[in-house]
Amino acid sequence: MNSQSYLQEFIKECSEAKPASTDEKFVGWENIIFILAGIGLKALLPELREWLKLGAMTITTKRLELKKKLVDYAKQRELDYQEAEKAAGVIVDKIDEKNISTLVAALEGDAK
Repeated sequence: MNSQSYLQEFIKECSEAKPASTDEKFVGWENIIFILAGIGLKALLPELREWLKLGAMTITTKRLELKKKLVDYAKQRELDYQEAEKAAGVIVDKIDEKNISTLVAALEGDAK
């Protein structure tokens, strides 16, 4: 699977994990996921590269930091805060020691 395909599949998996809907009218879950997973993670690529050197236990701790950085990225881009916070949670939960190297490679390939 090439880097572009992997990244698209990762984004698709994240967008399918949409939290239970509320009474609020909100359109754009997929857009927020795309922005945070496709562009936000690319902006945090140097940090993700460092994750490759860490053990599984440390990656779990780093998820909280990454979530905060993705939410900050969303605020800078003036995205819906509550939805961005949920989306960031979904994205960081999908990143683990099994897929981090593939994700970094996909983001690097997309950055070229």
